[in-house]
Amino acid sequence: MRHLWFKARFVEAILAGEKRDTIRARSSRLPTEGSIVALSVGPRRPFAFARIIAIESAAEVMPDRMASATACLGDRARDDLALIRFRLVDAGAS
Repeated sequence: MRHLWFKARFVEAILAGEKRDTIRARSSRLPTEGSIVALSVGPRRPFAFARIIAIESAAEVMPDRMASATACLGDRARDDLALIRFRLVDAGAS
């Protein structure tokens, strides 16, 4: 099972349904549409599971989101970023 790691500051918003997407650098390790992924803070037990509902180009994302993504990704940030949309299937997994 693939994992998406988040910073601890995003957990509450994810569980409340306010945050339903993430911006990631494209790689062969990204999940695929329709797959179930574990959501966790680093290498800890998952706090929830989610189904990937779409993977899109992040090029059309608002500039403030891109600045936030660049801050999180650091040197890994580049033009080819993916916007991954997800829906919780099991919250409070831990």
